[in-house]
Amino acid sequence: MIYISDLDGTLLRNNATLSNYATETLSTLLKNGLLFTVATARSVVSTKQILGSLPFQLPIVEFNGAYITDYHTGKHLIAHEFPTDIKEALLSFLLEHNCPPFISGFDGQKDCLYYDQIVNDAMSYYRDERTRAGDKRLQKISNIEEGLRAQIVCFTVLQKNPIK
Repeated sequence: MIYISDLDGTLLRNNATLSNYATETLSTLLKNGLLFTVATARSVVSTKQILGSLPFQLPIVEFNGAYITDYHTGKHLIAHEFPTDIKEALLSFLLEHNCPPFISGFDGQKDCLYYDQIVNDAMSYYRDERTRAGDKRLQKISNIEEGLRAQIVCFTVLQKNPIK
């Protein structure tokens, strides 16, 4: 039997941390062969910041299934990227509606989190949180369209008002 858990609202506490009890119990169960992993909207980078050195034997599911990733190495075993026409159309739509995104992907060597402009407090907060966390994926680029050269798996849009 295999067990797969979500993180936010399930395995984690309200402050997005794993309790000491859960950490110790999971560590013991995993070391004793429990087939357990997580599936999350988060990246492997932010997942590792929360779960630390839990001894996962199975890969994790990250970015809502866009990647199946080895937890320890960060190597993507399976990647479901946006097709070129879809990522170009989506970016065009977002920019037309003044919703510049953060774009997550893989450039062939490393994971990337691109942005070119910050247009609201939510985007500023997200960038600052990623910076404080030491997220090496975060890269400011001069033109967000350059980011589409990578294998894109996620557009993060932080906008106060809905698109009409």
